Order: sequence, then C-alpha cells, then structure tokens
Amino acid sequence: MGLAEQAEQISTALQLHARLSSEGDVVLRSLQEKLSELNRKLAPIHERATALTWAEENITLAKAETNELLQHIDASRKVESVLRLGPGRSEQQLDSFLAAVGRLEAALNHLEAYLDGGESSVGAVEQAYENATDLYDRAMRDCEADFAAVLSQHGAARLPSAAWLTEKASPENLRDSLDQPQLELLPPAAVSRVSRLAEAMLTARHVTCLDTYAQARSRALDMLLALVGLDPAAARASSSASSSSTGPGGLGLQSSDQLQRLVGGWALQLRALLLGAAAELALAQDVWPSPYDEVTFSETISRSLRLVLQVGKAVCEGRGASRSPDRVFVLLQMHQSLMDLLPYLDDLLSARERCTGLLNEAHLLGVMIGRSARQLFGDFEEGVGSRGLQGGGGGGGGGAYHGSDAVSKLTMLDGTVHPICATMLSFLKRLFTYPNALSLLFSPGAGSVSSNGGGGGAGSGSEAAAAAAASSSIMRILMRLMEALEAKARSYKVPALGDLFLMNNVHYMVWTVEQAAAADKRAQQQQQQQQQQRGSASAAAKAGLAEDDDAEEDDEERAAEGDGADGAKRRRGGAKRAGGSAAGDGGAGGAGTAAAAAASGGGGGGGLGVLGSAWVERHKDIVETYGAAYHDKTWRPIISALEAVLVSEEDAEPTDPGRFKAWLKSKFAKINTQLDAIFKQQSAWTIPDAKLKGAVRNVIKQDLLPLYGEFWERYTAVDFTTHPDKYLRYPPEQLEFLIDHTLLEGRAAAAPKGLVGGGGAAVGGGGFSPPPLSSVSSFRSSAASGPPPPPGSVRGSSQQAAAGGAVPAGGRAKSSGAMMPRR
Repeated sequence: MGLAEQAEQISTALQLHARLSSEGDVVLRSLQEKLSELNRKLAPIHERATALTWAEENITLAKAETNELLQHIDASRKVESVLRLGPGRSEQQLDSFLAAVGRLEAALNHLEAYLDGGESSVGAVEQAYENATDLYDRAMRDCEADFAAVLSQHGAARLPSAAWLTEKASPENLRDSLDQPQLELLPPAAVSRVSRLAEAMLTARHVTCLDTYAQARSRALDMLLALVGLDPAAARASSSASSSSTGPGGLGLQSSDQLQRLVGGWALQLRALLLGAAAELALAQDVWPSPYDEVTFSETISRSLRLVLQVGKAVCEGRGASRSPDRVFVLLQMHQSLMDLLPYLDDLLSARERCTGLLNEAHLLGVMIGRSARQLFGDFEEGVGSRGLQGGGGGGGGGAYHGSDAVSKLTMLDGTVHPICATMLSFLKRLFTYPNALSLLFSPGAGSVSSNGGGGGAGSGSEAAAAAAASSSIMRILMRLMEALEAKARSYKVPALGDLFLMNNVHYMVWTVEQAAAADKRAQQQQQQQQQQRGSASAAAKAGLAEDDDAEEDDEERAAEGDGADGAKRRRGGAKRAGGSAAGDGGAGGAGTAAAAAASGGGGGGGLGVLGSAWVERHKDIVETYGAAYHDKTWRPIISALEAVLVSEEDAEPTDPGRFKAWLKSKFAKINTQLDAIFKQQSAWTIPDAKLKGAVRNVIKQDLLPLYGEFWERYTAVDFTTHPDKYLRYPPEQLEFLIDHTLLEGRAAAAPKGLVGGGGAAVGGGGFSPPPLSSVSSFRSSAASGPPPPPGSVRGSSQQAAAGGAVPAGGRAKSSGAMMPRR
C-alpha cells in the first residue's frame, strides 16, 4: 500500500471520530436535561421525608422525657414508705434508707431543673416538687436524729476508767499515748454508720448536722475530763466568781495550798484533754471529709479547751487574799505545766487554720501567767520591810505573806530567829526549786512562751542576765529584811538581846545561802558526772564499732581472695555498712556534744547561790560584828573589872587589911551579882545554831575564864570572910559548866529567893544558884573520857578554846559551819 492510501484511511477515520463525538455530545446533553427535570420533581418529596424523620425523633425524645418526669413525679410516692421507716438499726435498713434518699434526691434535682427551665405550665410538677421537698426534709431530720442517737449512745459507753486515763496522761507516758492513740471513742460499726449518715446530710446541705456532731462530741469530751476532776459547771462558776472573790467556788478565797492542788489537777486535765483531742481529731477525719473534719474538730474541743484555759486565767487574775506571794509558786507550777504541754498543742493545732485562735489563747495564757508572776513577785519585793516586820499591806507585802499582824509584831523574847526571817528565806529557797523561776521572773523579756529557742550564745547571755537580776533582787529583799530586823532589835529593852537577835537572824540568812550554794554545787557535779559517763559510753561504743569494722574488713579480704568478684561485692557492702555506722556514730556524737553544751550552759546555780561568796563573807563579818556587840555589852563589864585588878592594876588592892577585906568582898559580890543577872536572864536566851552557840561560848570562855581563874586562885586563898559560901559561889569549873550548859539554852533558870523581876538584878543578897560541884566534876570527867571533837569542826584557835586553853590576844576563832563573834 502506498503512502496515499494510508493518508486516505487516516482521513476517513478522523471524519468518523468527529461524527461519533458529535452524536455522543448530543446524547449527553439530552440526559442532563432529563436528570435536571427529575431533580425538580423529587425535591418536594425529600423535604417532606426529612420533616417526617425529625418529627419522629422529637416525639421519641418527648416521650422519654415525659416518662422520666413521670417517674420523678412518682418517686416520692414510691420511696415514702421506706423513708418513713427511718434509717433503722440494721445495715440492710440503712442501705435501703440511703438508697431511697438518693433516689428522692435525684428526683428533686430533676424537678428543680424542670422548674428552673420555665416549663411550669404543668401544675403536677410543682405539687410533686413540694411533696418531695417535704419528704426529703423529714428524711434528713430522721437521719440527723439517728446520727445524734448513735453519737449519744456510744458517747459514755466507750469512756475509759479514771485510772487508765490518769496513767496514759502522765508526763512520762503522754508522748507515747499521743503517737500511738489507744483511746477508741466509737466502735468501728458506729463510725461507719455515722460517716454514711454524715455524707448523706452533707450532700443534702443539711449543715445542722455539724453542730449536732460538735455538741455530742463536746459532751463526751466533758465526760472524759470529768474522770480527772473537771466539772464544767463548777469550773465556770469558779472562774466567773474569781474576779470578785465572792462566790462559794471563787478562786480568790482559796488558800495557796488549795491552789497548788488545783494547779496539779489542772495540768492533769490539760494532758487528758490532749489525749481526748487527738482521739477526736482521728474520729473527725474518719467521719467527715475535708474541710468539715477541721470545722467539727475545732468546735468539739473549743469549749473544753477554753474552759481549762479560763481556770488558768482565773488563777492569774485572783484578787484579795489570793494575792499572797505564795501564789507565785502556783503560777510557776502552772507556767511549767503549760510550757511542757504547749509543744503537743502546737503539733495538734498549728496545722489547722480554724484552730489557730485556740492555740493563740494557750500562748497568751503563758504570757499572762508570766506577767502575773513577775508582778506578784515585784509587789512582794516592794512590800518587804516597808512597815518594819509588818509587811507592806494587802498588796503582797510581808504582812500579807506571813499571815497575821500578830506574827509580824511578835518580839522574840529569847532572841531566836524571827518567824518572818525564817519564812521569807524559806520562800526564797522554795522559789528557786522551780526550774523556770530564774527565766520567768528575772530574764529580760521573760513571760513570752514563744521565746524558747535561740542560739546557745544568746541563751547563755540571757541566763547570765537573769542570774544577775535575781542576785540584785534577792540582795534588795534581804537588805530590806535586815533593816526591818534592825528596827525590831531597837525595840528590845536589853541591848545585848537585840544584838543576839540580829546575830541569829543574819547567821540564819548566811547559813541558808550557803546551803543553797552547796546544793547548786552538788547539782553541777552530778551533771558533770553524767556528762562524763555519757562521754565514756560514747567512746566505748566508738571503740567497739572500730574493732567490729576491722574484723569485718579482715573477713571481707579473706573472702575476696577466695571468691573473687563475689568477695568484691561483699567488700562494697561492708564499706557501705561501715559508712552508715560512722554516720550514725557521728550523729550520736553530735547529739552528745549538743547535750553536753546545753548542760554546761545551764549549769549555773539558779538558787540563792546567785548571791555569791562575796555576799556570804560580807555577812559573816556582820554576824561577827553583832556577836562582838553582844559580847561587849554582856561580858565586857566583868572582864574589864578583872583586867583592872589583874592586868592594868587600875583598881589596886588596898594596903590596909581591913579595907582589903572589904574591897575583896565587894569584888566578889559585884562579880556574883553580875553573873547571877547574866545566867538568870540569858539562860532563857538562845542561839539555835549549835556551832554558832559553841563558838560564842568559846569566845566567852577564852576571854573570861583565864582572868577569872587567876582572880579565883589569887584571892580564894585569902581568909577575908567568915561566910565563904556567900562570896565564893562560882568556882571556875562551875562557871565553865554554866557557860556550856546553862547560858543561851533557851530555858528560864529557876530564880532563887531574893531575885525578883525580869531585869536580872539581885536584891536581898541572893543570887543565881550554881549547880553543886559534884555534878560539875562528874560531867567534866565524862566529857574528858568522851570521844574527841571531829577534825575540822573548828578552825583557828577554836580547838584550843574548846579544850579550855588560852587563845592569843587579838585572835579570832571561827567555826567551819558557823561564824563566831570577833573579840
């Protein structure tokens, strides 16, 4: 075929293709027109079908909603019978009751939403809602009644015994009792029941159940505290009457001893309250969800805690007779008890915001106690000596402290220690037996219970400042007391008795301070011994651990050689154990060091020893001064008369025999008269301290007996009278016996005939009757054969004087335990 033929064929094919394409286009256009026409005819049918479908869906939804509404409308009728029966007693009844409550609550919510939607055209809905609301409220009241009944039923049934509570609330068991509570307030079944009831009432917003719970548990807590002696009604009456001191239970009318017992019981009640509060917190957390547990716990304990704190405030605010300085001891005891328990209260209440008010009240009570104690002690200090020994009036002075004006005005006829002096020093000694007295009464800024921490340096500085303030305060008190005693001594008609009275009282002050300082020193020594024992135990523990580590390392090395990799693992484990032991030992050592530092920081004496040795030595000199004054006023006339005859010869013997006999008779008569007066009068006087009495007698003997013995030996050999019994009445042995056993013995000597009155003057030639010589001799022989005096009982020349020897002129004998007057 040639090329022309092929071109012709192609042209023919192209023409055929063009014709077919034209015909297909015509067919397609025809189909498009027909489909458009069909769509126009089907559109109304589709719209109608869609509307019918939507109508059907709306009918279905309306029917379902209507059915649900009818069910909720009918819910109150269906559950009414179950709700009228109440929660019942069994768990099945409670389950049915709570299920009915839940169904009724769902119905109420649906009806409330239906009414809020504005579809209130159905009157049956409003009526059904009102009926359901009434039924629901009645169910909640029944629920609350059962809730209260369960709490009331088990409130008293689960109370422990008073002995058990007292034991668990003791200071040594309190921490363990709080860490591991053993006080079960409700049985588990009751806890589960009240918890479910509480949940239902909270869901219904029936918040009165919170008050019901708090009141029930508060009554149970009152019953618990009643086991340890807290009567809420009596406590309220006492605290309300304390300010006026009028009511029968007013604290203002109670004595200090009664208040001491009250505070002891108050501390026990506060500890028992802590145990009860810890148990109440655990119960509230089991019953209520947060934050309702904190709300109910706060309301439960607030009344009891405020009541206990109010008792403490009433003690602080006492008026009238209750403002005696003895009340300081009550406040110190109460403050110490509160300070011991505040950390427990902090742990229990500080993490709960609603309880911070209660915690602040407890802290403020500590501040109030400290302020009252300092004010009371300040009144006592200001009142000492303001009216002599009668005190400073009703504001807390000496008179108010020591009871009655009769005691304050008492004159000690025997020169012994005045009751005011003894009682005041006893007060000061007792004051410092309280460990918090120094810090509470004398520290700068004391009384704030929040100021417990601080560095060691600050604590040492505060303790030093407190000790200095205490020393100054005690010095002022004792200075005013001495001024009052000096005023009392000036009222004595016999000046020597006034000097003896002052010597006894000042010596008693010195002795009391020395005893307190010795007690402080013993306490410091005990603390040092305890620290040394702890240090030795720690060193021994370290040495034992080091030996164990060395042995363990040797074992590990041998094991490593035999076991290879396993041995290496064991060595690594041993190294870890050694590191742990070292860390633990370091911790123990650090704790020991801290304890030692704390002990050394608090080792300073906190009692009367703060006055120091300088005060003691100064007042020893005062004692000697008063003793010397007594000695000069009593014995110096006799000694001077003997010295005038024997030493200075100012009163020389007459040369004429007749005048000599008269002169000698007058000398013996005068000495006898003076000795009669002294022994008659001063045998009723006394020196309570045996060592001081012995020292005073030794000085009298060493000054008098050598001169009197020489006078006796020189002139008794002279025949100057035909009646020697009239003049030679006091042989030296008898005189020494009388000094040792009659003088200052505190018993009145029997006055012989011819002695009248109390002035000690002899009239009618009579005199004091000395004991017979036989009794003196028998005593001296028994004394000579008795045991020697203990070494160190006297010092200086006192031993020589006690043995009857002479003491060098100008010497001074002083006992180790008592001062004696200087010559």
